[in-house]
Amino acid sequence: MKRGTVWITAGLAPFVLVVLVLGVMWMRHPLPARAEKQPAAECEPEWWHDPPPLTDDEVAAQQWLADITCRLPPKDEAEYWNVGGSQHGNFSIRYQAAFSGYAAAVLGMRTPAYVGLTERILSNTVARIAQKKAWRYIGSYWADEPWFPDPCARGNVMYTGHLMMLMALHEALSGHPLFNREGVELVWDDAHRFIYTTTRLADVSAEQIRAGKGGITCEPGLVFFACNNHPHVTFRLLEGMGYGAWQAESEKWERWALAGLRATAGGGAFRLVHHEKSGLSMPRGMPGFDGWCLLWYEPWASGPTNSRRLWRLVKKKINWDELLQAPVEQPERVECSDCCNPVKVPTAATVSFLAAAARACGDNDAAERLETWLDHHFRKAERGRMWLATHREWRIGASANRFIALAQARGSALRPMIRRPLPRNYFDGILLESVAPDDTPVHRACRDAQGALLLEIDGRGDASALTLRNTGDDPIVTTDSGVGVKWDNATRTLRVEPCGRMTIRVEASKKTE
Repeated sequence: MKRGTVWITAGLAPFVLVVLVLGVMWMRHPLPARAEKQPAAECEPEWWHDPPPLTDDEVAAQQWLADITCRLPPKDEAEYWNVGGSQHGNFSIRYQAAFSGYAAAVLGMRTPAYVGLTERILSNTVARIAQKKAWRYIGSYWADEPWFPDPCARGNVMYTGHLMMLMALHEALSGHPLFNREGVELVWDDAHRFIYTTTRLADVSAEQIRAGKGGITCEPGLVFFACNNHPHVTFRLLEGMGYGAWQAESEKWERWALAGLRATAGGGAFRLVHHEKSGLSMPRGMPGFDGWCLLWYEPWASGPTNSRRLWRLVKKKINWDELLQAPVEQPERVECSDCCNPVKVPTAATVSFLAAAARACGDNDAAERLETWLDHHFRKAERGRMWLATHREWRIGASANRFIALAQARGSALRPMIRRPLPRNYFDGILLESVAPDDTPVHRACRDAQGALLLEIDGRGDASALTLRNTGDDPIVTTDSGVGVKWDNATRTLRVEPCGRMTIRVEASKKTE
């Protein structure tokens, strides 16, 4: 009997060991960071004073973003935006549009007095996400729920988080409260139309945070750290513009997430997904997911050193050997029904997120290593445009993340931009509304200590026209060259004779418009 018991025990031992190991893997593990009280916006610098001019590469990136959004001819739509298939995967329209908008914002913060181009790109990305084809996937997830087909009423933060962040960025950088006054209309059919303002989306998100443990679900019952960053970025932007206060909701989510979402298996630092009902979290992680998590956690994190601590953990999980070889990029779409299968994410997309995150977390050496690999294999530049020539499914998102990394390396800081948006009275001063030709490079657009507009443009040997706002009737215009300029008061346009790169200073007249 004793011998039988011994054999039974010996036979069960491996099974028990496996159960224990799996149990430990599925237990919650803390990340090496902590939630603190959200600091005041005034702790961040006034970044709009004399920001570094945009480089040629940054202007080329900005022009490419405009080409594939607000300037894209209808005949070229499919080439860039026929992505995502059923809209369930990481390459879906909602993500590609959001990433391009974020890149435009990060570049646009360096020319804060040039509101026109950034506003147009952001408006276009909001419109793309608002189209039904970008959120039609809800029918496969929530068709039986009482709130269907409202895509924003509950969960679905993988959609609402990006929508509200783009809307908030639009107002933060343009001064135009369009989306908080009129909102966006989301049309399922003639009988089902839903209007959401930015603050309503924020309040709906906050209600779900207060009602649960802190996270808002993406797919039914599933909570992802990456997607939950975007409402909190939006909260900081809205607070900075004077709309409300959501610090308590941010603290609740941050405290819960940091306490248990450290990966214990796989190739990443953050657990991919938490199952709300069972309370279990998938133990594995993914490097690209880590990059996404940190890139957009850093701007709203309560502790400014949190992201740097977490980056050290993320960096250890990167497969650096993979960067010693040429990439194998899947040329065609591979359909998937979830957002967490690492097989479906090509190396270029993974590295683009990691490069941007490395910049956000202050690891410039790692960022340069990642950026060098991307540029070597994918960088394309022609006709004053720059992008990453990956296959269509990932081209916009990978390029946009590369642009975010590029802009951060040259002076764009995400945390100040998000936590301390432009003062609302900044838009009462003189501004550059538009340029003609529309793709005229604008390297600098800010205001000096006297409130005059400082511009640096490149006419590329042609004449140009600059439409200005808040100049008064007779602005004083000076340049650093002998190029002729003429003010047209009727159209509020400054006409510049053929020129190359030049600096223009415009001082508003005392007479008001």
